[in-house]
Amino acid sequence: MTMPPLDFDAGFDEPMDPLGGVQGEEALGVDFDALVREALAAAEDLAGEGLDVEVLDLRTLKPLDEAAILASVRKTGRVVVAYEGARTAGVGAEVAALIAEQAVEYLEAPVVRVAAPDVPYPHNAILMQAVMVDKGDIVAGIRKVTEGSFG
Repeated sequence: MTMPPLDFDAGFDEPMDPLGGVQGEEALGVDFDALVREALAAAEDLAGEGLDVEVLDLRTLKPLDEAAILASVRKTGRVVVAYEGARTAGVGAEVAALIAEQAVEYLEAPVVRVAAPDVPYPHNAILMQAVMVDKGDIVAGIRKVTEGSFG
């Protein structure tokens, strides 16, 4: 059996923004994969309320763009990490750990993780909607981090 050649350029016709998101000043949303669209929609909704949210698309997990994450943390001081996986042991935990280890002094509030609950992932369409992270969850996380502080 012969494998067909792989086309690594498939689907990448348009140039990408170096940070893969939008710039903001008040809060940072770090997102991966399908949630980037949801985070951009959340940022747009919150812009209408006067909140300037930065969205950072990680694009890859290995290598993780630590420099971009840390630069954005220093800029905004507030972080929401949104990801599709379960909250425990997910990519968001790694991003939060990176921030805690290398940029905690820049935080104005604790990092908020927006993730699926720690349950077995369902395969039924109705149950999937109950565990999937969406724009509303991200908006709630951003509101939580912008209203909170360490004090």
